[in-house]
Amino acid sequence: MEKNYIKSFAKERKFDNWWSIIALSINLEELNKLPKDKYWNIKVDVCQKREPDQYWNTHYVVENTFVPKAKEQANDDVEEPNDDLPF
Repeated sequence: MEKNYIKSFAKERKFDNWWSIIALSINLEELNKLPKDKYWNIKVDVCQKREPDQYWNTHYVVENTFVPKAKEQANDDVEEPNDDLPF
């Protein structure tokens, strides 16, 4: 599966306690090119990098292309029980 990377900058800022914040900056022109769902939402995933890059960005943003199966199609995949039991 090919990832559609979105031009962005994301840095995780850790604080004294156990919590952190991800500061995110996304290019608006690239974001507007992405498809919108029926509610006008744009789905993206913020993923953690293995190592920070040269600018200390710790995360990257990709388009979320997940499409769930339709209920009818999912029900067709289920095999019907066989009533011809040998016992």
